[in-house]
Order: sequence, then C-alpha cells, then structure tokens
Amino acid sequence: MTASIWFFLPQIYSGLPLDRPDRAVTMSGLKFQPLVGRGFFRDAESVGIREFDRGEAVLGSDAFFDASNLSTVRLDLAGVHPDSQVALLWQTLSPSAEVHLVELHRGAAEVTWHRLDLEPDWDGQIAQVAIGVYGLHSVEPIRLRSLDFQPPTREILARFLWQDWRLFQPWRQGSANHYSGTPAETPLRPVTVMIIWLVTALVLLMIFIHWRRLAAAVWMPSALVVVLVPWLVLDGLWQARLSDQVASTRARFGGLDQAGKRGMEDDALLQAQAREVLDHLEPLRGQRLFILRESMRHEFNRLRLQYHLLPLNVYNFGHQLPEPGHARAGDYVLLLDDPGGVEFYSEDEVLVDERFRWPATLSLEQPRFLVFRLEGPGEEAF
Repeated sequence: MTASIWFFLPQIYSGLPLDRPDRAVTMSGLKFQPLVGRGFFRDAESVGIREFDRGEAVLGSDAFFDASNLSTVRLDLAGVHPDSQVALLWQTLSPSAEVHLVELHRGAAEVTWHRLDLEPDWDGQIAQVAIGVYGLHSVEPIRLRSLDFQPPTREILARFLWQDWRLFQPWRQGSANHYSGTPAETPLRPVTVMIIWLVTALVLLMIFIHWRRLAAAVWMPSALVVVLVPWLVLDGLWQARLSDQVASTRARFGGLDQAGKRGMEDDALLQAQAREVLDHLEPLRGQRLFILRESMRHEFNRLRLQYHLLPLNVYNFGHQLPEPGHARAGDYVLLLDDPGGVEFYSEDEVLVDERFRWPATLSLEQPRFLVFRLEGPGEEAF
C-alpha cells in the first residue's frame, strides 16, 4: 500500500508534473525587511518582528524568478500563535502590479509545506514576495528563517500528504454537524487509505487461507493484526491532533481569568459592542429589541449577539422592519451588518423598508450595527 501511494503521488495530486529539485529558489530570512510591525530584529540566521501593528506583521523581499512549475513552498517560520493566520503575498512584473495573497494553512510545526499549483495567479515573473501573520500575537516574536520555492518531487508530495493528515483543523460553527479532520483540498484522506488497506489485506488473507487451508488458530492472529493496524494508525493521528488542540487552547487561554478568556474568543469584538448595547438598554428592560440582518436564518453572528444581549427581550429573526401590530413606540431595532433594504432618513427621523415606515431616532452607533428607538406608530411605506 505504501509503495502504491508513493508511485501514484503525482496522480493523487491531480497529475502534478514532477521536476528536478535543483531548480529550487531558496530565500534566506536575512533577505527580508519589515513592511508592517514594530521591533524588527536580525540575528545570524533569521529576521523577525516583536510586535504586531494593528493585528498584523509582514516581512517582504525583492525576488526575481520565474514561477513556472515552482509550485511548492517550504516555509520556516517560528513564533506564530496557533490561532493566527499566515499568508504568502507576491507581486509579479505584470503592468497591473497587483498584489496576490494566499493563506498558508499551518499546524504546530515551524517548518511547513504548501501548494501553489491551485492558485491561478501564481504565474509569470515574480518581483516581490512577503510573509504576513495576522491575528493573535504569540509571546515569542515572529522569526523567519527561510522561504523556499521548489518544483514538486515525490518526497515533497509525500510531505504534503503527511502534513495534511497531521494538521489539526480548528473547530468552526458547523463542526458539531460535520468535522472532516483534514483540509478540504487534501486529495487522499487517512480514513480512505485505511479502508482500502483493510479491504485489500482481508481479501488477500482470505485468498491465502483458502489456498493453504489454514486452521482458525493460525489465521485468526493475522486477521486481528489486519484489523488493529488501521485502527491504531487512525487513533494515533487523532491523538496527535488532540495534542495540537490542547497546545492551541493553552496558548490562547492559559493563565487568563474569565474576563480575559472572553476577550480572546472569536467574537470578542461582538461581545464588547453587545455590552455597550446592554448598558444602554438595560434600564429599559421591558422594551423589545428587534435584530435585523440580511440572512433570514439563525446563523452564528445574530445568535451570538442575541446570547450576549440576555436578559433583554430580543426578537431575532428576519431582515425587514416589524409590522405595525408587532411593535410599538419605545421598542428598539438593531441593524446588524447592514441588512440591506432598510434606510434611515435622519432629516425626517424615519426608518423605512419596502413594506413599512416607522418614526425613529438613532440611539446607538457601532461599527457593526446601529440601534434605533421607535418613536411612534408604524405605517405602510406606500
């Protein structure tokens, strides 16, 4: 099975053509300069940035080479927080001089491998490259040792496959319903390989048993090994991902009190803004608050906002103003992420959509939402 995977690796990766490893372009970290960030430093083998600037740090360098078939990247980057995002940026010699970006999915390892053959903009003469880190700042500084562009070889493709199998995928809103465990672009998943291995081994074992007419006492241990090997391999991968998950959780929340942990959550900004709404409206607890958003479904942002606004009397559905019989003067309307179709005319102090209009005043303004107080009875818009 291992030999078959090794032989068919180019076909597994969509017929990616193999090339000579001596065509690689190796860029030492010492060639890079800070583009975004503070506290730049340089030592004998790397460069780095100690502090983010508005949540990002970018190191860039001039680079003149042809991207043709240099479709794999080896990145040696340390000091990245487990929950931060890393991206490769590049600029070509084309007249538009457009800057392109692709996210580089990473695990806990400092040395990682990445594919560029699926990026249509990775082509032509490369003029500049950069590595950007976005999100949470680690205790350690960002440290770049090398960035290498290489043609695909079987060894590199095998590294891709193992890295994808080993990579811990963070939990998202939909993980309760579906969790693949490997990146979506992984061409061959470990469960698939183990199923093929198990079926093939069992068929060969049955043929051998029938041919040699073996007794049960002889073939039962072999059958047990055939079943246990894929089980142990998958369990080992699961344990490895679990270790990465524990490390990521410790790096993000370790040593913090409850308030500090909330400040590190994915919706920390939404929580802070919801607290301002809560402080503003809690004395009026008997009044109702209608949340309007473009999505009709109860998706993540509007449900999280409703949760953080408890114990307010929140109505969380739809993207249109309530009917006159469903609201009254003194109620509030919150427009989340510009639901579209709802307009506020400040000179007339009226809130209007395609169906109804309500006398209203702007009560609170935040980057992600606006809160209006309904001042009188609603009526049909036209």
